[in-house]
Amino acid sequence: MALCLAGLYLYHYHPRLRWLGYALFSLSIQVKIFTGIFILCFTHDWRDWKRNLLRWGALLLANLAALFALGPKVFNDFITALQNQTQFPSYVWLGNHSINSFTKIVISKISDHGIDPHNPILQTYHTLMQLGLLAFYGLCLAGVLWIVYRKRLSPLNPTLILVLAVGSMVIPSTSHDYKLSVFAAPVALFFNSLEWRRSGRLVTDILSTLLVIIIGAAFTSMLFLHNSLPLLLNSNTPALLLIAAAAAALMWVREGASLPLRQRRS
Repeated sequence: MALCLAGLYLYHYHPRLRWLGYALFSLSIQVKIFTGIFILCFTHDWRDWKRNLLRWGALLLANLAALFALGPKVFNDFITALQNQTQFPSYVWLGNHSINSFTKIVISKISDHGIDPHNPILQTYHTLMQLGLLAFYGLCLAGVLWIVYRKRLSPLNPTLILVLAVGSMVIPSTSHDYKLSVFAAPVALFFNSLEWRRSGRLVTDILSTLLVIIIGAAFTSMLFLHNSLPLLLNSNTPALLLIAAAAAALMWVREGASLPLRQRRS
């Protein structure tokens, strides 16, 4: 995550060192593939789709080519392992806060058959529940991207970075609890960017305050072990999805106010 954020910083604030930013970002992907979701932040102008797609495509091709560094056999082994881990994750437990693991645990608790691949209830409802939660996250991300695009906000918008970080936590099929350590940086950037401003509407101000409290409470809940609590509070997956939803809602509430364009960009 440090390599990824450093690459983004160089790309946006030091144009002459963009090549180094690309290199650091690519290195972060080679270390941990989940940082690839932040490729959306390598954008100069959201409305220049042609250049954005070319840039993203070039980065994806460069990272794909880098996987052949140790030869085609190692590349094939990596792709096979990635496919197997995606289809049949080997670690399904409360410490794995991926959507895949969480849905299997929920269904196994409901069906009372355990995590058995031959469990008919698990086979029937796991995919539907997983797709539903992925769609819920996708809706949160799409809402943030829409606001960033329409208001021409910076691609380094802290809310966008926070929601993308949530995606890097819940989308991979294996996402253990020790991975939460890298989540602290996007959360810190998000809270550091908050600036109280009165919208002139009491309901909007109260709702904004409540959403910030919800995000803080959800993140705080992930800092403690609470094995004795119910599943929805025991697993970190609901807290992560709640953060994404609250952050997206907060952006809609704050940026939806009638503010001058100059303030929106700042």
